[in-house]
Amino acid sequence: MSSDTLFDKLIRLQHYGYATRLLDLTSNVLVALYFASLGNKDKDGELIILDIPDSEIKYDDSDVVSILSAISLRKHNFNIENYLNISRKYAEIEKEQNEKENKKLRESLNYLPIDMREKVESVLKFSSEGIYKEKFKEIFNKQSEIARLLHDIRNDKPSFAPIIDSNDFNRVVCVYAKMNNPRIIRQHGSFLLFGIDQEKKNHATVKKEWKQFSKRIIVKKEAKENILKSLKDFGISRQTLFPELDSQAKDIMEKYQVK
Repeated sequence: MSSDTLFDKLIRLQHYGYATRLLDLTSNVLVALYFASLGNKDKDGELIILDIPDSEIKYDDSDVVSILSAISLRKHNFNIENYLNISRKYAEIEKEQNEKENKKLRESLNYLPIDMREKVESVLKFSSEGIYKEKFKEIFNKQSEIARLLHDIRNDKPSFAPIIDSNDFNRVVCVYAKMNNPRIIRQHGSFLLFGIDQEKKNHATVKKEWKQFSKRIIVKKEAKENILKSLKDFGISRQTLFPELDSQAKDIMEKYQVK
């Protein structure tokens, strides 16, 4: 649909089996158990419980979601390391120039009492650090590939402010999608959306503190078939979790397949 955002399109691609930067999550433990028991009959499954802080839970209209979704439009060799290094150099030059000016100012204020000089010193230090951050952000966003990324983001979301915080690239966020997709609704679904670790081919990693549970929850391969049968009694099956017509037909055909 023409009104779909890049994130909406990533969800659709994910559901049709394409490789994306999304990982499906569910808030329903029975749904999680179903997927941990599905397929790979010769291997154990596992339930992984994440404790995600509120600050890392976003909705589909979040600026961070727009940035990370737009990475999908960049070339496979997209890399921000050089852009970061260039931005740091320019910002450092600007900071050094500011500190030279601040030094002259400090020398001219030697007549002030010590407590007043300390206050001026703290203000000057704050000013110097602020100049570094602002110059870094300015130069980073002027880099050619970042400017193109900004263009793609603003095409997708016109209200997006024309500036990107470079720290957002290395984030993993949990995203609540629109509740207009029957599969997401039935699966109590949300997504992890992965940023990059400097370059596109390396994904950002989930923070260790999100994995609060040290004991692994293993689904034994021998138990998978019985678990799937039991889950049907709770209304958890392919037919209920995948409401698309092709999934319904597959479930019915398997039910009446000669064994």
